Amino acid sequence: MAKLRLSHIIFVILLILLACEVRKKQKTIHSQAISGILVRWDQNTEDDLAGYRVYWGFASRQYDSSLTVYTNHFLKESFRDSAVYYFAVTAFDTANNESGYSDEVWCLTWQDSTAIVVPDTTAPDEPGGVVCDFLN
Repeated sequence: MAKLRLSHIIFVILLILLACEVRKKQKTIHSQAISGILVRWDQNTEDDLAGYRVYWGFASRQYDSSLTVYTNHFLKESFRDSAVYYFAVTAFDTANNESGYSDEVWCLTWQDSTAIVVPDTTAPDEPGGVVCDFLN
């Protein structure tokens, strides 16, 4: 029983430390109930733009999943509770030339489908303005 309590205390302390560290780096952090993760970005303006590829995974810059989209947003409706999702976006043209990755954003889903959102909004040459939104 003592081990269980100690592990809960350690977990809460780690979450508080994480939140404090994130608050130093980001201005917008909030927690809310969610039904999906909406990743959106500024649309590219190239004449030969064909679409975007959204990449995600559970470790920074280690993406194990991707999907091609033809709009400047992506809705992920299925997700794990208590997991950190990392997202990045690339643009590709009609000749299938692909840009570099956008800035990465990460979203921490919590038990009972709540989340902590930490957006990042700058990427000058790649798709920019990447944010995670959670749908109620």
